[in-house]
Order: sequence, then structure tokens, then C-alpha cells
Amino acid sequence: MKANEQTLQDYGIAILRIALGVMFLAHGLLKVLVFTLPGTAGFFESVGFPGFAAYIVAPAEASSNLARYDGVRYGLRDLPEGAGLQDMYAATREEGFGDEVK
Repeated sequence: MKANEQTLQDYGIAILRIALGVMFLAHGLLKVLVFTLPGTAGFFESVGFPGFAAYIVAPAEASSNLARYDGVRYGLRDLPEGAGLQDMYAATREEGFGDEVK
């Protein structure tokens, strides 16, 4: 594979990852902001789940979708000895991203 094709593939994967993350985040926020939590609870009850589950599932879904963006939990994680959170983020980004996005 040529370097140009690899770069295009890397950009395509990055765009797809960001687009899917935005879509999943929007889906979770839709339950909270548009349908509201009581409306979502009503839907849960209409399909046989307890209504209170909506108050647990909707925020958990939105926060788990936000976790996709930090790239630490599900991706590369580089933690230097004795480093704090910001150092860990910086080291992970340094090791995990190519020259195009640094």
C-alpha cells in the first residue's frame, strides 16, 4: 500500500470514528433532551421494562459515548511512571497519533 493510500485510509477511519461517536452521543442526548426522561420512561414501560430504568440507562449511555473520545479506555494507553492524568493523556496522544494530527 502506498503512503498516500495509507494516509487516506487513516483519515477515513478517523472521520468514521468521529461521525459514529457523534451519532451515538446524539442518540443518547435525544432521549434526555427531546423525548425527556419521563417520556423515555414511558417508552420503557410500554415495552415491558421498569420505567425507572430510563433514569439509569439514558445518562449511562450518553456518558459511555463520551468515553469513546478520550481514546484511553478502549485504545492505546501510555502511562509513564509516576505520571498524572494530563501526562497520561499527552503521552497517549504522542504515541497513538500520526504526524498528521499531532
